[in-house]
Amino acid sequence: MMATAMVLVGTGVIASKIIAGGLHPFLAVPLRFLISTPVFGMLLWLTGTAAPRPNRNESLVISIQAAAGSAGYSLLMIIALMFTSSASASVIHGLLPVLAALVATLALGERLPPRLWAAVITATSGALIVNLASLGDRASSLDRFSAIFWWWQPYRARRFSLSSTRG
Repeated sequence: MMATAMVLVGTGVIASKIIAGGLHPFLAVPLRFLISTPVFGMLLWLTGTAAPRPNRNESLVISIQAAAGSAGYSLLMIIALMFTSSASASVIHGLLPVLAALVATLALGERLPPRLWAAVITATSGALIVNLASLGDRASSLDRFSAIFWWWQPYRARRFSLSSTRG
């Protein structure tokens, strides 16, 4: 079951790369959820599982996670794939367990055993090696990023000047 889940998660990078090639990210993310909601309902019906009824606190946590963890993640993944290859994105995507371990340590105060720290360091080092090896391919990505940065500057300056004239 877990292997199937990981295969499905892995296809997310491929789907995001295809979406990044032609569909605007701010349209793609809501469409993903529009399609997945009936699928979720069908799975509930097929398995005979009652629909969840979260309380007020659980609803707040679910809402925050949906905005940041699901929608925000999907949006940033699609945008990032406009600037990098699927292979590099897959390597970075593979670092999610590392991030989860670090968040568990920093935010939840959990203590990681030495073997898990070794795994975190090994996985991070491997991802760095793979991504540094493809640095030659990234020159064009860096050019695109700098173009976006320079495109953004007039908007930022205009917004700053408008906000400073109001106050």
